[in-house]
Formats: sequence, structure tokens, C-alpha cells
Amino acid sequence: MRPLLIATRIFYPENGAAAFRLTAVAKQAAKYRPVRVLTGALSSAETTPNFDDSKVVVKRAPVLRDKEGYVRGMLPFASFDIPLFFRILFAPRFSAIVSEPPPTTGTVVRLAAAIRRRPYIYYSADVATDAVANMLPRPAARLVEALERFCLRGAAAVIAVNEQVGQRVSELGARNVHVVQNGINTEQFSNSGAPLSDNEKKKMGIVGPYFIYTGTASQWQGAKIFAEALLEEPRLSDHQILFLSQGSEQDEINALALKSGGRIVTSDLLPAQEAARWISEASGALVSIVPGQGYDYAYPTKLYAAWSCATPTVYAGVGPAAADIAEHSLGIVCQYEKSAIAKAMAELLEANLERANLRSWVEQNRSLKKAGKRVSQIVEEVIGRYSRK
Repeated sequence: MRPLLIATRIFYPENGAAAFRLTAVAKQAAKYRPVRVLTGALSSAETTPNFDDSKVVVKRAPVLRDKEGYVRGMLPFASFDIPLFFRILFAPRFSAIVSEPPPTTGTVVRLAAAIRRRPYIYYSADVATDAVANMLPRPAARLVEALERFCLRGAAAVIAVNEQVGQRVSELGARNVHVVQNGINTEQFSNSGAPLSDNEKKKMGIVGPYFIYTGTASQWQGAKIFAEALLEEPRLSDHQILFLSQGSEQDEINALALKSGGRIVTSDLLPAQEAARWISEASGALVSIVPGQGYDYAYPTKLYAAWSCATPTVYAGVGPAAADIAEHSLGIVCQYEKSAIAKAMAELLEANLERANLRSWVEQNRSLKKAGKRVSQIVEEVIGRYSRK
């Protein structure tokens, strides 16, 4: 049986929504056929663990990474995408390709798939056209839009992570669009891990109750505003914030931490199960998306991780996540504004939300295993339809 190819810059064991969802897709797709993952080599500081499914073969190639360790930016993208074209072109016979963004990768996949006469499925986690509209010079933004339209229009199916993304990619020319919500690995992210010891907390710099921020802290998240809100709100004087983060805002967060007298604590990213222990014991998890930057319809995976650990959230932003939080009592929603965030953090401490309900909601509605199963079914439908032509 011909294998399925998955083309992605990021994959297990790296942290991030793309790595989480494609790991789930690989595991579920392997129930139908062998899977070959074409991805980038890990940074020199990371070891390469064996994947726990013998039907999934992970093929890594050298790739440039930025100073935070991401494959992000023009040169890192090119360092992955250009070799990817030839990796697909000369790959043993395969059934189809699942392509992760950005549009440069999708474009390379479309070209190589056309030469190999195989279908591809594009996983649209966001809309790059909208994300770069106000960030790049107009000619560059138009080029991104042209590339995104090209890879969307050629896909045999497009997976959109929510209804808003699905509608937008349809406007850009995508056909056969399927909405499959992102999810979280509820086994990795849970509140069943060993309690944190006093020594572990002391070593981290945590001396009392704390909020937590995990994952990427960049201009799109604007995470430093949480540190600023905590330091200026008297009602939060007994709390700290623990940032398990990296990204373009990290230097500013570190600078605030140095001036905070221990109120702001920073650390590198931790493995998922280790991070889950810290999330589980936090008073609340902090999540934000700066409005008006092309990501208003994003649904941050940080929210799923927190709820799966039975931890309520403060969400500063708009979009579909805000509606779910309000409807299902998953935390507090507020504007992306310092005083509003400080008020929301204080309100969360008084809300007495039922933590068990948070994890139950994720298990029922945002299980990554279920999402991976649905995507693998869509992939098999595409392969079956293509084989009948």
C-alpha cells in the first residue's frame, strides 16, 4: 500500500499547535496506510526520539532556524521548502500529501504533487493573506496572497481549523473545505501528574499562588501586557506570573521580570507533560491575541492545554474562543487592554469555576485524537476519489 506523505516544518517532539495536530494525524492515518513525515532536523540541543508507531517514518533534513529555534522567516522557509520540492519529487511512490502552511510550502507541494500526479490536502491553520496585510510592503503582501491562492486552489481538499478560516479560504478559491477544530492531547495535558514539590517551586522562583503563560510570546500575542497588568493591580499583589515561553517579545518580558522583584518569573519551554504540571497548579492560564492583526479568528491552542489541565483562563482577545469561554464558563474574556486584563485576572480568582467541568468539556469537544481521526478520514476520501479517476 502506498504511504501518505506529510510535509511540515514542525513535528513531534517540538511544541506547537502544528506539531500537536500533525502528530495526531500521523497516528490516525497510520491505521489506514504507512505514513512518511518530511520535516526539518531538530536543533542541535534536542535529541531525536523514536516515534511510538512503527508505521510512521519521520524523515528529517537540515534546516535553518531563527534564534528562538523556529523555522520562521524567508531564509528558514526557503531552507525547508526548496529541498522539500526534491524530497517529494524523488520520494518512493506515495498516495497523497498533507501539507502544513505557510503558503510557500503549499506552493512547493502543489508543484511537486503535479509532477508526481498525486493529490494533496492543505491544512489551513490560519490565513496568511490577512496576517501579513498590515505587516509587509504591499507588493510582498500581494505575493503572499498569490501564493496562498495558488496552493489553496490546487488542493484536493482543504482542512480549516474553524468556521471563520473555512469561510475565508473559500473566498480565496479553496474547494472541498472541511472544518476540523484543533484540539489537544488530553493524555499529555492533564491534571493527573505528580504534584509540584516545594523544592521544584522554589527552584523555579515560585513562592505562592501564580498565573501562567505558556508557549509563543510574539507581537501577535502581545503577552507582556499580562506582566504589566499584574504589577499595576493591587488586588493581585499576592500573585506571580510564570512565563514558560519564547518568541520575539521574550526579551521585553525578561526585562520586566528583572524589575519585578520576583513577581514575574520566566523559564524556557518545558516538555508538554512537565508544563502540564505547572499549568494544573496555576490559579489561571493567560492567553491573548492582539486584535486587528489578521488573527481575530484564531483559536489559541494554549486555551485547550489549560482546560485539559482543569485550569480556567483569562483570554484577552476576540473571535470564536471568546464565544466558547462565555457560553461554557471556561474562564473570563476581556478586551486587550491593560486595565481590563487586570480586572479580569482579579475576577477569575473570585469566579470559583468548576475545574472538573473544564477538562470534561475539552475531552468531549476538542480531543486531538478525534481531530486526527477526522482528518485521516478526509485524506482517505481524497485518495479513494483520486484512485477512481
